[in-house]
Amino acid sequence: MPKRSHLLSIAAALIVAAAPALAAGPKIPEIPRNVPTIISGELPSKSLRGGSYAVPDSYYGIFSHQKSSNVLGALGALGGIVHGAKLQGAAKAKAGNGALFENNLADMLGEADPEFSRSPEKPDDRIELVPAATFFFTSDRDFAMTCTMEASIFKRGRKADDFRITISGPPLYTLSDTDLPDKLRDGLRACMKRSAEVLALLKQYGNSDFHRASITAPNGRKVVWHLLKPAYPHRFIVADGSRITEHGAPGATRSAELEFDSPD
Repeated sequence: MPKRSHLLSIAAALIVAAAPALAAGPKIPEIPRNVPTIISGELPSKSLRGGSYAVPDSYYGIFSHQKSSNVLGALGALGGIVHGAKLQGAAKAKAGNGALFENNLADMLGEADPEFSRSPEKPDDRIELVPAATFFFTSDRDFAMTCTMEASIFKRGRKADDFRITISGPPLYTLSDTDLPDKLRDGLRACMKRSAEVLALLKQYGNSDFHRASITAPNGRKVVWHLLKPAYPHRFIVADGSRITEHGAPGATRSAELEFDSPD
C-alpha cells in the first residue's frame, strides 16, 4: 500500500476508470475575494445544460443512453449521425416528465449562500453565477445527476474570464419512486450548496494548491489528476484546465488507491 494512499468513492473510481490518462493542469483565473457575487437572471446556455437535449426555457439538460448497433457502426459517419439523432430523440422523450424540471436552480443557489445577491443591479466588478443540471438516464427509468455552475468574472463592466464547477456523484434516482419530487429537490439543493462551497474553496486556494496525484482504479488502470490537496481527503476536487469537478459526496467512503506525487 502506498505510504500516502487513501480511498476514493465508488462513484469517483468509476469516473477515474473512464478518465484520460493525464488531465490538463489547473488554469483557474484569479478569483477576486472582495467583489459581490451575483446570481444571474439568465437561463444557462445549451452547452452549460449539457446532455444530448437541452430542455427549452429551463436549467436542465438530458442525456439518454442508447446502444449503437453494429449496422450503425458499419455506416461510419452516417451511422454516427443516425445514432446522435436517436440519442436526442430518446432524451427529448424524457423531457415530457415536467416534474423533473420544476425546481428553480437560481433560487436554490441563493438559498445555498446568503451572500449571493439576486439584485438586478450589477456592479462593474463582480462574479456572476449561472447554475444548470444534467440528468443522465442509464435506463428507461433510472438516472443520475450532475450540476454545473458557470462563474464569470467581470472587471469594469466587461467579462474578463470564466470557469465552471461541476458536482457529480450519488444518489441515483428512479422515475417510478413516489418520493422522487422530494428526493430530487433535496438532491438539487445539496448540489447547489456544494457548488457554493467549492467556489468558496477556490477563493481561498489557487492553482498552486492543486497537486498531481496518481490514482489506481479498481480495474487496475492508473491515471493522473490535479487534486485540491488542502481539501483532501474530506473532499475530492479536481481541476482539468478551467473545469473544476467535485466527485462523490464530501466525506464519502473511498475505494481506490491514491498517491500524491513526491516531491510536490
